Amino acid sequence: MTIFITRPAPDAERTVDALRAEGIEAEAAPLMNISFADKALPKIPENALLAFTSANGVRAWVSAGGPALPVFAVGDATANSAAELGLPIEGIASGDVEALFILLDAEAAGRSILHVRGQQAIGNLCDRLGEAGHSTVSLPLYEAVAAPKLPPNLKAALEREVHAVGIFSPRSMKLFLDLVEAEGLTPRLTALDAICLSPAVAEIGKSSGFRSVHVAERPELSAFVDTARLRRT
Repeated sequence: MTIFITRPAPDAERTVDALRAEGIEAEAAPLMNISFADKALPKIPENALLAFTSANGVRAWVSAGGPALPVFAVGDATANSAAELGLPIEGIASGDVEALFILLDAEAAGRSILHVRGQQAIGNLCDRLGEAGHSTVSLPLYEAVAAPKLPPNLKAALEREVHAVGIFSPRSMKLFLDLVEAEGLTPRLTALDAICLSPAVAEIGKSSGFRSVHVAERPELSAFVDTARLRRT
C-alpha cells in the first residue's frame, strides 16, 4: 500500500525519502507548485531578523538574494532548510505559528521582524506581533499555485486500489477534495486513508468520506512518519 504525498516539491521528495527509510512505500504527488516572486527586496531595517513559517519561505528569501540574517523558524524542518542554505539559526519553535509567535514575543524585543511568507499565508503572525508592540515587515515572496487536476499517479491509484494520501495543510486538503470531485472520484474516498500533519487539516477531511483519518502528534515530519508507520501496523 502506497502513501501519496501531496505537498509541493522539493518537500514532497524529502517526505517520500523519509517514509521509504522506514520501509513505507511512498510516491510524490504534488497538488501545488511553488512560484517565487520576481521583485526586489525592500530596504532591510537595522537589527532585523527573519521569521520563517515554512521551508518555502527560506528558499524564496535566498532566491531573492536576501542577506544571511538571524533566523527564527517555526520548526526543525524549516530550521534545517535555513541552515543548509547558510542562514544562522537563533530560535526554533515547536512546529506551529502559535509557538513561533510566543518565541518571537519573548526573544525579539527591540528588533525588526521580517516574516517571509506565501501569498496565502495563515496565522496573522505579523498582525499579532504588531499588536504586541513589535516592529514587523510582511514579505510575501512566494505563491503556492494549485494544480488544475489530480497528478496522474494519484488519480490512477484512486481509480484502482486502496491507498493512503498524506496532506499537510488545510488548503491542500480543500484542493484535494475539489480535484477528486472534479474527476468524479469522490465515492473512492471510502477506500482511502488520510494522514494529516495537523488537526486543522484533519478537521476539513473528517466528514469527507475517507476510510480513516489519522493526525500526527506534532506538526513535524518526524511525527508524520511515526503516524504513517503506526497506521501500517
